[in-house]
Amino acid sequence: MKVYSVELKRLTYEQVVEIFTEFQSSDQNHSERIEFPKSGDVIIFWSSESSKHNDWTTDGFKWKNQGTRKALIPTSPNDPAVFKNYYQMIDRNKCINKEVIKDVYFFKDQAMPIIVHYLDKKTKANSLLEYDSGPHGNVKSKENAENYQRTLPSVLSQIKENVSKRAPHLVYKETSKKKGVRDLKQCQNLRYVNEILSSNTLIKAKWIISNFNLLTDIFLDEIDMEGLEKFFNISTWKIAKSLIDQKVKHCFCPVCSNVCLENSIECENCRFWYHFDCAKVSKYHRAGKGKSWICEKYGFVCERN
Repeated sequence: MKVYSVELKRLTYEQVVEIFTEFQSSDQNHSERIEFPKSGDVIIFWSSESSKHNDWTTDGFKWKNQGTRKALIPTSPNDPAVFKNYYQMIDRNKCINKEVIKDVYFFKDQAMPIIVHYLDKKTKANSLLEYDSGPHGNVKSKENAENYQRTLPSVLSQIKENVSKRAPHLVYKETSKKKGVRDLKQCQNLRYVNEILSSNTLIKAKWIISNFNLLTDIFLDEIDMEGLEKFFNISTWKIAKSLIDQKVKHCFCPVCSNVCLENSIECENCRFWYHFDCAKVSKYHRAGKGKSWICEKYGFVCERN
């Protein structure tokens, strides 16, 4: 991985525009994969292959997008429009670490290049981001599990194409974990997705509702949302998109804004999840003995109202 420069403060609009303006792919000062970033690293991500345009998202860590397509304020009306996505790290305990951030800059309607800037507010040095991302969410024994490494989107695309022609175990053997494939189950899931999508039939609303976990946990983990919409009619796609958005939104505790994976309870009304301690849930409900738990009854503003 090549580092363009080191900046221990967040980039200004002028700095970002200067980097974009001076960039030439022939200078070979860009990267096609991000590994072991340090605090302060400014990386220009660029690839001539469209299949690799999203590989910048795989850097060995988990991130929470805290701001999408935020426009930077230009110096003058004639200056180019630059947008920024702002991320905060998710640690091994599924908590948001606000001290470690990643800023991603890009031009409007231009896929490449992309500027990625890492900062750890706890240090003023250009030091490695030595944090554990934690295991994959589906791992049963999390204590001794290795850190989850997200598969490169370009590798997933290639696997998705291969499993439609060959057996999953052969595809897994060919690609191996060195290229980022998580396990054999991932290849099997991709084949299952391909079989559904290659049927060229519209997915019905009844199927979405009855297989909601499959739709979100497999479809979204293994394939991009782009291109999925064509398998739905307009009304069904609205249902699917709404359910997906709700799941992503509702899994964050409204009190502490961290992910609810364990020791949490769902409001039967608004469907938001709360940590036991954050909502001061009684032992009765923690043991699952209560018929229902509604956040409004315990001093919270129910999101459905």
